[in-house]
Amino acid sequence: MKWSTSFKTEKMKLTNSVLLIIGFLLFSSYVISPQGKFEKALEKADTLLSETNQKEAAFVAYKKAMKFARRDAEVEEISKGMLACAVGLFREGVQLQTDNKSKEAYSQKFAAAWKAFKEGEAKLPKEKVNSYAIYASAASAVSIGNFQDAIPYLETLKSRNYGLAKVYELLVQSYLKTDPQKAQFTLNEGLKKYPEDANLRSMTNLMVNPQGS
Repeated sequence: MKWSTSFKTEKMKLTNSVLLIIGFLLFSSYVISPQGKFEKALEKADTLLSETNQKEAAFVAYKKAMKFARRDAEVEEISKGMLACAVGLFREGVQLQTDNKSKEAYSQKFAAAWKAFKEGEAKLPKEKVNSYAIYASAASAVSIGNFQDAIPYLETLKSRNYGLAKVYELLVQSYLKTDPQKAQFTLNEGLKKYPEDANLRSMTNLMVNPQGS
């Protein structure tokens, strides 16, 4: 009877050990699998995105998650996360400007916003790139002097009737540095649509000296 009980106890221990080993192997195989790595990296990126002043770290985490993405839906989710990083970085840059921080500080945010946007939109169909992300990133590009790069995105916003007078203002700024005649045409078009906009009206003075010097 004692032997039987002892045997059953040992058998139960062995069974439990085997189950633990199987469970560990299954867990390990999931964690080290591309899917497991993807979900872990994505979770980290999403967490960083929700935290204050962690948008650049979130962007890096999304880039890491992209390495493990295998499905179109996963690529799309990560790309949209990168666009969210771009928007967040743009807002941080604007806040630094508003707080009269150094040009270096807010320019760094705008440059990071532009970088995150370009990487995020690269793997998305154009119709899935939301207008505000385009606006925030194009405005960031203008702020750091990437006028030529910003123009196609600003023209896209204009065709979508998004951003109102502000898009025209950014377009005029950009064309002043690249195509003064187009700047004049764009300003005239903007003033016809928004004749009371103070910023556009003030830009008529810049037409005399396109380089603003």
